[in-house]
Amino acid sequence: QVAFQWCKEGNLYAGANCDIYVKQIGVEPPFRLTSDPAEDSSPAWSPDGNFIAFIRALPGGRVKVMLIPQRGGRERVLGELDRPVDEVLPGPLVAWTPDSKWLVLPSESNAAPGLVMLSIETFEKKRLTSCSAGLDDSAPAFSPDGRILAFVRTSLAGTNIWLLRLGQNYEPQEAPERTLASPFYPSLAWTPDSEEIVFSAMSGLWRMPAVASGNPRRLSFAPDFQAPAISRHGNRLAYQFRKWEGHIWQVKLGQPGLNPGNPSILIESTRRDGVPAYSMDGKKIAFSSDRSGSFEIWTCDPDGSNAVPLTSFGHGNDPGGGRSHRYVGRPRWSPDGGSVVFSSGVEGEFHFSVISANGGAPRRMTIEPTGAIPWPCWSRDGRSIYFRSYWSGSSEIWRMPARGGTAVQVTTRGGDLPEESPDGKFLYYTKGCPNSCSVWRMPAGGGEETRVLDSTMPETPYAVAEQGIYFFRNSDKKGQVDVCFLPLLTGGVRKVLTIERSSVAELAVSPDGRTILYTQADKTGSDLMLVENFH
Repeated sequence: QVAFQWCKEGNLYAGANCDIYVKQIGVEPPFRLTSDPAEDSSPAWSPDGNFIAFIRALPGGRVKVMLIPQRGGRERVLGELDRPVDEVLPGPLVAWTPDSKWLVLPSESNAAPGLVMLSIETFEKKRLTSCSAGLDDSAPAFSPDGRILAFVRTSLAGTNIWLLRLGQNYEPQEAPERTLASPFYPSLAWTPDSEEIVFSAMSGLWRMPAVASGNPRRLSFAPDFQAPAISRHGNRLAYQFRKWEGHIWQVKLGQPGLNPGNPSILIESTRRDGVPAYSMDGKKIAFSSDRSGSFEIWTCDPDGSNAVPLTSFGHGNDPGGGRSHRYVGRPRWSPDGGSVVFSSGVEGEFHFSVISANGGAPRRMTIEPTGAIPWPCWSRDGRSIYFRSYWSGSSEIWRMPARGGTAVQVTTRGGDLPEESPDGKFLYYTKGCPNSCSVWRMPAGGGEETRVLDSTMPETPYAVAEQGIYFFRNSDKKGQVDVCFLPLLTGGVRKVLTIERSSVAELAVSPDGRTILYTQADKTGSDLMLVENFH
C-alpha cells in the first residue's frame, strides 16, 4: 500500500481540497483516508504499519501534526507548528523513527532552525539538529537500522543533503556531515540494508552510498521524477511523475497600460519555458527552457519563431543536471544586443555569466559565489551589470563593470531583482520577499531610496517600461491574478487585465510598452508510479 496526497477535485493552484489517500497495489479505487476541508499533506507511514502521520493546514499560517490509523478512524492531534503548509521547504515535513515511537519534524520558527523528535505517546520533544539563521532543515529520513538520519539543509544559496550519525535512543554522536549539493529540493528514501539513499534531483532519481564512498548513480528508468518511497522489503519503489508544462504568454495593448487584447501563447513546447526578456530594440527575446532535456538559455524572434539555444550545458553526469552548471535562468540583453547575461548555479553555488548573442563559451563574471540567485541585469549605458548578492551578509544590489572587475555595493537596506529604468536615471528593485514584497527605486548614480509600490504577490514579478511599471497582484477571486500598471508620471495603480490562473510569474514588457509577456503553468498534475523488483 502507498499513502499519498491527492487534490482530486480541481487544481491545487485554484484552491482544490487536498486529502490523504491510500492505494493498495492492484486494487482500485484508492481509499480516502481524510476528508477535512483543510489541506492535508506530507503523509508518512509508521514502520510498524499501524499509523499514518500527516500535516493539516490551519488558518493564519500554522499547521497541525496529525495521526490517523492506517485503516481510518479517529484522528489525533500531536501538536501545532507555525509553519505555513506552502512554505518553501524541500521534501516531506515529517518522518518516523524505526521503532515507530517518535516523529521527526522541523522546529518552530521562533526556535533555532533544525529538526526535533516528538513522542507520539508523551509529546516529549528532543532536539536532533540545529543550524544558524537563514538555514532550514527538512525532509528527514531515518536509515532502517536507526543509525543515520539523512536530511536536507536549505539556504538561499541552494540545498544540500546531510547525514547525522546516531547512537542509542537516537542521540546525535557528532556534528552532521554535508554530502551532496543540489539546487533542486530533494526527497530522500533509504534502501532496506541502510547502505544507500535514493533521492530526487533536477534530472530525476539518483542513488548514492551513505556509508561507503562512491559517486551518485542515476536511475535510468526515472529521468524526470521525484518523491521516492521504498517498500519495507525493498523490492518496490514508488515515486511521483510530476507534470509541469509552462508556456510564455503575450498580451497586446492598444496603448501602454490600456486596452488589452486576449492573452495568447507566444512560446511553447512540451516542457518548461519561462523568464522571457526583450532585447533593447525589441527584435529578439531571450528565455529559459528545458525543451532540450536540460535548462538552457534560448533566443527567438518577437513572434516566437526561430527559437535556437544560446547555451549548451546539457545534463552531464551529476544529479544537479550538469557537471558544472545546475541552474540556468533569468537572461537579460546588453543594450547593443550583442551579449546576454544570465544566472547560473555551479555545484550548489550561484554566479552569473555573459555569453555572446551568437553563442559560444560563456564567461563567468563572479569569482566568489553570490550566496543566492544573482538576478543580473545591464545598465542602460552598457557599462555595468547590476546583480543581487549576500556578500555583505544580507540581500543587497551590487554593480560590476560589464567587462569584469571589482564590484561595489549599491543598496544598504536590502534589495533584490534589480532593473534599471529605460532612461537610465533610476534603479528599481524589490524588498521584503517572499513575505511582504514591495518595489523601490533610487537614482542610478546613488542617493535616497523611495518606495514605489506594494504587491501581494509572493515574489513581486514586475517589469519597467518607459511609461510605467507592470506588475502582478493577487485578484479578489481565488485562483486568479491581476496584471496592474503604475504610470510613472501621473501615478495611480490601475488594473490592466485579470488572468484566470494564479500560477503565473516573470513579467517582461516590450520596449514600446505595448506587449506584455509572462510565464504561465498551463498543464500541471502528477502520476503515482511503481517499479517492481527494485534492487
